[in-house]
Amino acid sequence: MNYELRNRLPKTLVCSLLLVVYCLLPTDTRAQEPDVFQTIQDGGQVTITQNKQIEDAMRSSIYRNVYKKSKGYRVRIFFDNGKTARDRSTAIATGFKKNYPDVAVYRVFEDLYFKVAVGDFRTKTDAMRFLNEISKSYPSAFIITDQVNLRRGAGFVDATEVVIDTPADSTEVEVKEVIQ
Repeated sequence: MNYELRNRLPKTLVCSLLLVVYCLLPTDTRAQEPDVFQTIQDGGQVTITQNKQIEDAMRSSIYRNVYKKSKGYRVRIFFDNGKTARDRSTAIATGFKKNYPDVAVYRVFEDLYFKVAVGDFRTKTDAMRFLNEISKSYPSAFIITDQVNLRRGAGFVDATEVVIDTPADSTEVEVKEVIQ
């Protein structure tokens, strides 16, 4: 036999043997792993380990998005520039907050006027519904276009407190919106 053929024969034989063994191995390795959903359904416990950087990035994203603003609507319940406007705007904002604790209140001094606006509404229809609800208590109220606070996951903030749940071993992020 030729010298080159004798040297190649064992290599070819070994490669062919490895190919046959590889083909005989089970092709579905997932069948050997436990089914996570079945484990949970049977009352078992599944532990998920994740990188700390993923958790930090998620917290940072949530924190930034709580403060996002977008074009929307509010209901203006007071505006005045008289001598008692400051005290009246404070009293109206406080009174409104007592009657509607889940609705954000915004009190500002702008263009020589004290103004009180309430709510963060995505659509004018939502603002109109709320205006109809409060129209007996605030007959001079009207709808304004404004930059409103986004609510994470659903659209806009309409509550005074947003708490982001976190595991006990990490810090709790708490965001509170107060009368301004």
